[in-house]
Amino acid sequence: MTTEERLENVERELARTRQELADLRTQLAVHVRTRSVEVVDENGKTRAVMRMIGDGPGLVLYDENGNTRARLDVNQYKYGPVLSLLDENGKVRARLSGLEFGPSLTLHDDKGEIRALVAAEKDGPRLDLADENGKIRALLAVDKDRARLDLADENGKTRAALGVGKEGTILGLGDEKGKLRASLVAHKDGPRLEMFDENGNVIKSLP
Repeated sequence: MTTEERLENVERELARTRQELADLRTQLAVHVRTRSVEVVDENGKTRAVMRMIGDGPGLVLYDENGNTRARLDVNQYKYGPVLSLLDENGKVRARLSGLEFGPSLTLHDDKGEIRALVAAEKDGPRLDLADENGKIRALLAVDKDRARLDLADENGKTRAALGVGKEGTILGLGDEKGKLRASLVAHKDGPRLEMFDENGNVIKSLP
């Protein structure tokens, strides 16, 4: 084999190798399969991880101290995607859920307890406000028949309820046991005030 023939063979091998490398780069750019992806900062600290969590994929984001600050789970809670935002102490402070019965947003205090909930449920939207003990103190809801606002005491007993529906407006006042003691109704026939004893019997009405 002459020198020229050897050079031609080398050039053909180089050309084939270059083509194989080009094909490999194309494949890597189009399709990557892996169990997890980890992103690190300039100091080598993990700042993001994407991997399977439970029955679905998940994404976790960390701050410079290694604390989880955000987490996205799909099917981890068996119902749908959930996005959680955490503070520097690892407490969930906000959670957005896309669950089967409707999306919801919860806001949490520094102990991780839910203090507010906004939900768009099948029957309509609602807003719950809770105290530090987890008792719902205010509820605002709207459905196809009416809008209502309930206010409760520290024991969870409804002390005032305001409702507006097709038949009119009603305001109810309850005692410490949650029993209705007075109601004011305004409907098409005119206003009416009723007062009740502890057993629910009407003791006075106007008109």
